[in-house]
Amino acid sequence: MPVPVYLFTGFLDSGKTTFLQNALEDDRFQNNKDRTLLLLAEEGECELDLSRVQGQVKIVSLTEKEQWDYRTLEDLYKRSRAQRVIIEYNGMWLLSDLQQAMPKSWQLYQVMMMADATTMDLYDSNMRQLVADKIAASEMVAFNRVTAATDKMKLHQLVRGVNRRAQILYEYIGGHTEIDDIEDPLPFDMDAEVIEVEDEDFGLLYMDCMDNPEKYHGKQISLRMLSMRSPKLPNDQFVAGRIAVTCCADDASLIGFPAFAPAGVTPQNRTYYRAVGTLMAEHHAVYGEVGPVLYVTDMQEADKPADEWVYFR
Repeated sequence: MPVPVYLFTGFLDSGKTTFLQNALEDDRFQNNKDRTLLLLAEEGECELDLSRVQGQVKIVSLTEKEQWDYRTLEDLYKRSRAQRVIIEYNGMWLLSDLQQAMPKSWQLYQVMMMADATTMDLYDSNMRQLVADKIAASEMVAFNRVTAATDKMKLHQLVRGVNRRAQILYEYIGGHTEIDDIEDPLPFDMDAEVIEVEDEDFGLLYMDCMDNPEKYHGKQISLRMLSMRSPKLPNDQFVAGRIAVTCCADDASLIGFPAFAPAGVTPQNRTYYRAVGTLMAEHHAVYGEVGPVLYVTDMQEADKPADEWVYFR
């Protein structure tokens, strides 16, 4: 059985401990039968009050990065006899380091990021990689210390530039909370006979298409793509994609759609093409379920785009 891990992350004084305290006091999250191992990666200004929490909670502070290794975590879990693990993680550490240290039986069930709305812009300007690292993995981003003067659109765009799926929550000074309901208009015309996708908009097309493949079923698109061949795909198929980054070259990765080449055409590997084709929502082995598949009707070799990297904003 996998060990459920709940991860609370964010920068110092971002409200992680307060958010965690409220979660632990909620009997929908922690009841009197739960045995929980709580790992703290930093010492915050607030301390948890376990007298208001049901169930058994074993707290262990691991404030040095070297303490987060496989053997230590596995030993702590076994000795605690816990049923689940909650981690309050240091925002200055990359999540990839935690994932490498986690025992194989541990499985991330939920990742939540807390952020101070008054300082988030400063962090993003000076520590973009660390900010994007946390947002990209989060299922919810909660901004606290929000006021009527807070530029929520800027915060919304900060999150959506990295993560299109995360729920965004605003917590106002005084305790009022509000769920983000700002719509994200797409930069291309979905009603056009052929949807023209600019080079810089490939990332948004990809994310929206992956989230809503049925919306694109039967739609014709025109775009510049990078052809990537794979031995796992038949000769008439390839990946029509681009190289995407969330913050820097270190996290560059291929994103794209499984694609069928026009009859008689064999796309060259790692080559850019101008292509026109039709997107279909159908089952494909790449996904193991229904997802967007591109049927290319015309493709002509093209120059590299001015910026080969795709950003999600």
